[in-house]
Amino acid sequence: MPAKSSTGNFDIQQLAALLPASLGDWTLATLGQPIPSVMPEPLPALQATYIKGQQTAIVSLMTSMPIAVPKGSRAIQRQRIEARKQNIATLPLSNGLVITASSHMAEGPVLVQLIEAIDLDRAEKLVRSGK
Repeated sequence: MPAKSSTGNFDIQQLAALLPASLGDWTLATLGQPIPSVMPEPLPALQATYIKGQQTAIVSLMTSMPIAVPKGSRAIQRQRIEARKQNIATLPLSNGLVITASSHMAEGPVLVQLIEAIDLDRAEKLVRSGK
């Protein structure tokens, strides 16, 4: 379990509670904060690896500034990055939390189901601490 801290002004323990021991028939293998990278891309606040049979998927919680997404919107975007042979599903929430699921093995619709297994109402109700 990650240490108690605040990431993007969201409490890390509250974020961790969104990633339980199982999501549907996927089982949690690892949970933690990613190691900082020299790459200029945004890093997830929290990242979990889930396993189902021989498939693995990474579920990431990214924190950003609140974005123009209607509250309660559940528009999950899917994409395939052919150069990396990777499928990605992304769900931005109105409070600035962005949930992504990615895998080299699982297809886009499966990743969408993985995101939908998260308590999205609870995720969207999280508020920033204002620190």
